[in-house]
Amino acid sequence: MGKPNQRRPELEAAVGLSSNEALLEVRDLEVTYHSPGQLPTRAVEGISFQIRRGESLAIVGESGSGKSTLALAVLRLLPPYSTIVRGTVCFDGQDITLASESALQKIRGAKIGMVFQQPGMSLNPLMRVSRQVAEVIRAHYTWPWSQCQAKAMLLLERVFGSESGRLSQAYPHQLSGGQRQRVSIAQALACGPQLIIADEPTASLDGVVEAGILQIFHELRANGNVSLLFITHNPAILPDLADRVLVLRSGAVVEKGILQDVFRRPREQYTADLLYSLPIA
Repeated sequence: MGKPNQRRPELEAAVGLSSNEALLEVRDLEVTYHSPGQLPTRAVEGISFQIRRGESLAIVGESGSGKSTLALAVLRLLPPYSTIVRGTVCFDGQDITLASESALQKIRGAKIGMVFQQPGMSLNPLMRVSRQVAEVIRAHYTWPWSQCQAKAMLLLERVFGSESGRLSQAYPHQLSGGQRQRVSIAQALACGPQLIIADEPTASLDGVVEAGILQIFHELRANGNVSLLFITHNPAILPDLADRVLVLRSGAVVEKGILQDVFRRPREQYTADLLYSLPIA
């Protein structure tokens, strides 16, 4: 991959890739929440986008704009009893909106890794973190347990550095929020996924810890062998992290394009307000 945020002609066409070029293609995705005795609430309004191999797409918007709902809908993690989902999600040529649950289990965690805003959604409070990462590997590979453990330790070393030996034996409650998020990232990377969806991974962290987490994503982006869907309400963290951006408001896309273009010359007042409410380096 080229230098971060370097203008590349091939990205100009990335807004409208052909199906065989796109790793992830979302078409006309709609999500409606419903509950007895209440009017239905449309959370996602006919969103379409594509991500090519090795590309990073950012989705930015204020809280409540539908960003997390979109991420969960892509992986079919929304509760079916309270949501209606329409549209198509194709991953690597496969329509996962029609896939069986067993087929989805072969995609989630293996081909698409998910980093949640709250690491508690993916961590078991009763299990040491090294085992939790190893269990992700064992779920998708027929490796001996010792090999799963060895791979888990390599992943934890990647996110913790010299502290990996000590922290790998900790339980989640013994770790800080930033440390738990690093474990969640190790889980997402465990099986070498083609795509990582990161849903507000730094939202609850202080500035110093946030910088450490973002550095991991910068390294993933620099390697160029994984696609990234990075979701945030904070556009200040996106330079050098994304190729393109979608701006969401009330569940709909109000602006999209090359990140540099959108940041320098926003067409919509909502985008400008979102950008200029925070300092962008």
